[in-house]
Amino acid sequence: MANVLSFPVINALDLWKNYTEKRGLTLKGMCPPAQLLPREEAAKLIGKHLNGFMPVAAFVFPANGNPDCPHLNSKIIYAPTADIPRPTEALQKKKPKYLSQEGSPSYLYIPPCLTDWKNPDNKYDLHIVEGPLVAQKLAEEGIRAVGLNGIWNFRIKGKTSPTFPDLIELARCANVQSITILGDADVPDRPDLQAGVNTLALELVKLRPERIDTLYTCFPPAAADGTKLGPDDYLQQQGPDEFLRLLREQRRR
Repeated sequence: MANVLSFPVINALDLWKNYTEKRGLTLKGMCPPAQLLPREEAAKLIGKHLNGFMPVAAFVFPANGNPDCPHLNSKIIYAPTADIPRPTEALQKKKPKYLSQEGSPSYLYIPPCLTDWKNPDNKYDLHIVEGPLVAQKLAEEGIRAVGLNGIWNFRIKGKTSPTFPDLIELARCANVQSITILGDADVPDRPDLQAGVNTLALELVKLRPERIDTLYTCFPPAAADGTKLGPDDYLQQQGPDEFLRLLREQRRR
């Protein structure tokens, strides 16, 4: 591959262990379990989506929590790791976390550790987060969350393609009492992410027009030192009770 950037030799297993332990992530119910691919295999799997990056490694897991799904999402191990250097400041800011297998559509990640998502007798609040593993962490704590590969990625392929069928079904389910778009702490300060949240919110309004008063957004605060926190970080640091208080008191229509 021409013009592919290289990075320092890093123990990918150590990075993955650090990533999961920091967030208390067990990957419960994931079948088959996440697999480590060396950088060469990861590059072949991801293909053109590399955009100039050579991954340290990739962790792959079922795209929508379903072991029968023929495609895989790729977890690029360098992406969530801020201490791995980039050659330029501009590239330092580009940290894609989730990429689909080349040639495959995108999917809504529905954590397999919780079931009865569409059972009409099971009433719950739904949370939409950025990142399958963020959704997995919340679900492991009993919080119903589904994951997008990115805040703009709620369609099968591209901006003009259909919305994920699973997202359409969940948004219209009578048992889903409310839907909260749950983003990172920096969303209110980033117009690009705000635009993505607004676009997703408008799509949800179209999907449940008679229940627009049950649509919310919520963002955790940054850490005391100013570090950006995602929903999974905040949940792990503050615990389930504080996390649920945040959802009750800070979500906004």
